Amino acid sequence: MISPQSAHRAEAVALPALNLLGHRGQHVLVLGSGTAQLAWLILRMPFVQRLVIVDGDEKVLNATRLYFGRFAAAFDDERTQLVIDDPLQWLRHSTGRYDAIFLAWWDQPWRKPGPQTRVPRTREFFLALRGMLTPHGILVQEIGSMANMRRVLSMITLHRTVFAATWPLMFADLEGLDLEDDQPSRFDRNPCFLALSSADAGLHPLAVNWTLWHDIALEDLHIYHPMLHKAMFVLPAELQRQLDAPTPHRPSLATAGASMPKNNEDNGLAAVQVATFSLEAKDCDTLSLNNAAHLRSLLSGMAELAGLTPLSNLTHSFEPQGVTALLLVSESHLSVHTWPEWQYAALDVVSCKSLSNTILMHLEATVRSMLHCSTVMGHLTLRALHATKLGQGRHATPSEQLRHMEL
Repeated sequence: MISPQSAHRAEAVALPALNLLGHRGQHVLVLGSGTAQLAWLILRMPFVQRLVIVDGDEKVLNATRLYFGRFAAAFDDERTQLVIDDPLQWLRHSTGRYDAIFLAWWDQPWRKPGPQTRVPRTREFFLALRGMLTPHGILVQEIGSMANMRRVLSMITLHRTVFAATWPLMFADLEGLDLEDDQPSRFDRNPCFLALSSADAGLHPLAVNWTLWHDIALEDLHIYHPMLHKAMFVLPAELQRQLDAPTPHRPSLATAGASMPKNNEDNGLAAVQVATFSLEAKDCDTLSLNNAAHLRSLLSGMAELAGLTPLSNLTHSFEPQGVTALLLVSESHLSVHTWPEWQYAALDVVSCKSLSNTILMHLEATVRSMLHCSTVMGHLTLRALHATKLGQGRHATPSEQLRHMEL
């Protein structure tokens, strides 16, 4: 049903992510359509150039056109591509890249299990979605409510195993739950939670260009505004501890499109900072994967793209097939390991020099071009060490990483 409650949900799902992206949010994917209110809201952002909607329930789409014409107009917008297909089947063959992906394909545990009522909760599913994101891209998913905090924690943990940055958001409708609805309160109770995730480790939830937002001047919104944007990321203290989601503070560094802060012992930032860009290449050309000289050339080209200084290289060819190649650079190293029998390669670019989103995008494109592969997925990890901040010999928690980001 179209109601203020559904409007609250659509605004909470779409607007925080689109505001974080700003002009970078040009290509958007929505899996599932519902009543089209989410798609209609997305298309009100003038920087959105393409919207792909994938929904396998043609009856819902027809009902939306019949009863909710105002929102169904989004289906016929010139920027919209409407795909009637099972989302899982479509994902297996899609090669597109998107700045934002919205899962409007919600779990409905009160209904009989099926492709339209359950969302996969596997790492492989979210790895596939991450592979469709641009380096700065954002994925948003509703992950549950206070009625099932175990599920919320499980989904946040799953997102954090796949994405470099994951922030939980909390929202509630202003009318409360209709207890006469056929959706029992044991499944959905205010507040509800979203996961906002990105492969960009430098994502900060408050890095929004509010000048752009005010220029767009959306009217007739129900709940979303700049003050609420921050409030959605501020969970009650008990939930902050449970989900390891500290209150974000306004970033003092320009985080839009940036990555690592600079070394600065005086202001307390980490003394050692390392960026690791790990790539997986699938369905590659077998001959390319078994050609040691070609792989050396690949690493040299990647080092040049990243502005790294080559020192020496080492290559070993295995029998009957497979190659490991290593390029030492002044900033650290690059490596590639290939399995021709599986048409698969794993690559790493490790550098104490920052890697911008543009560089990451070019590195992925180079791997895809030189190895002739259908799928390349990259994941950026930032590591930092400061004896007085993080301690010796352990990883920083998300809370500690946030404190470094805010200094």
